[in-house]
Amino acid sequence: MLPDALRPGPPGAWDDLATWTGSVIEHDGRWYMLYTGISRADDGLIQRIGLAVSEDLVTWHKHPANPVLEADGRWYELLDLTRWRDQSWRDPWLYHSPGDGAFHALITARAPTGAADGRGVVGHARSTDLMRWHVLPPVTAPGEFAQVEVPQLVQIDGHRNILFSAHAEDHSRQRLAFGSMGPPRHSLRPWARGKALISRGIQSVAIRTRWTRIDLYGIRNTTEYNVKSTRWLRPFIAPISPRDATSAQPILWSQSWVNRDSMLNEPGRG
Repeated sequence: MLPDALRPGPPGAWDDLATWTGSVIEHDGRWYMLYTGISRADDGLIQRIGLAVSEDLVTWHKHPANPVLEADGRWYELLDLTRWRDQSWRDPWLYHSPGDGAFHALITARAPTGAADGRGVVGHARSTDLMRWHVLPPVTAPGEFAQVEVPQLVQIDGHRNILFSAHAEDHSRQRLAFGSMGPPRHSLRPWARGKALISRGIQSVAIRTRWTRIDLYGIRNTTEYNVKSTRWLRPFIAPISPRDATSAQPILWSQSWVNRDSMLNEPGRG
């Protein structure tokens, strides 16, 4: 059994309460991980992003200048408990862009303005060395979700796509108001009826983007994920696709949210 890759920091550290979702990328023979951390001093309410480096993917060393990424109030909502339950700045997804030769991170974040239930955006940051980061404006507009979690970039049929998770209760009133008429052009469309990964839990959706124009759409090839035919696998969360994926067939973490107390006693749940 391998040791834990990362653990919470010592008392008083910026990540002494918990370490959460991140991602890993290789560069010049070393492995770099961006990860989420929260502290006891903030009661876990403020999320920040740190860096860890490894030579072998087993032993990881946290960067001494952590946290390397914090939310910028020009573009992102800071802690405001009248609007939201925490300061969302987590789930960094790392990728390298051949276009500018830089490294980029997609981040779960919230916009500083607009209706509280629709401020969820995919944040953006850029670095040339994976250690010094510049926070940039979000790559998506707010309006349809309270939060969009665990974003990741996949290439499908020549298009760049952002895949993310959204709780059913995180769909904004604006999005729900579209009803049977469907949202306007360039907004999220529900997955095909009967094959959506929503109802009673979490919906996984995708954004098709060329960065200058946002088109949101349901992932294709959903017939393999027909929720109605599966007893336990109802809500899905944190879809992960291989970085060299050529089709929209992500690996999906799933867990039943019904009768949580009996989860440990029932095989196949999770």
